[in-house]
Amino acid sequence: MPKVEQSSGNVRVVREFCAYLRVEKGMRPATVEAYRRDLEQLAALKEFAADPEFIDAFRAKHPDGKVISHPENAYEVCQKSDYVGSTEYILRTVRAAEAGSHWLIGTELNLVNRLKDEMKPKGVTVQFMSPMVCMCSTMFRTDPQHLAWTLDNLVAGQVVNQIRVPVEIARPARAALDLMLEVVD
Repeated sequence: MPKVEQSSGNVRVVREFCAYLRVEKGMRPATVEAYRRDLEQLAALKEFAADPEFIDAFRAKHPDGKVISHPENAYEVCQKSDYVGSTEYILRTVRAAEAGSHWLIGTELNLVNRLKDEMKPKGVTVQFMSPMVCMCSTMFRTDPQHLAWTLDNLVAGQVVNQIRVPVEIARPARAALDLMLEVVD
């Protein structure tokens, strides 16, 4: 796993977050160290994830190809994309693509692979944007059975797997979720 460069702005953010965990949350040193390691690996993966240069290479190979990204990608990736939108927007746009078209998609790997399989019989080529494969294991574990179990518990008034975050984090996260879940025709 590549280490985060010491000059990276991520190092400062990780260091400050670890100090917060140690001082404000009273976490033990071993726990804070585990968080630091995980966050550095995540930052390194993010740096290698959807790279704007990968878009340039795709365009050189497929000049008429289209690039579509989820807004979770880096700003530079979104700027170079032909389309930027929610998961539903990505699905609708690619499903409406003409036969023979080539698409580079910047979002979660499992979704891209399902879309690739779906579009292949229609003559549409779908390619995952990242040159380095990093599956979202949490998304990968979400299945209809676990969703049904969670919803049954909620109906029964029992909250399971609740995640609590500070209000200053929750507010913009809720706004982002609302935008992702918004139905747009």
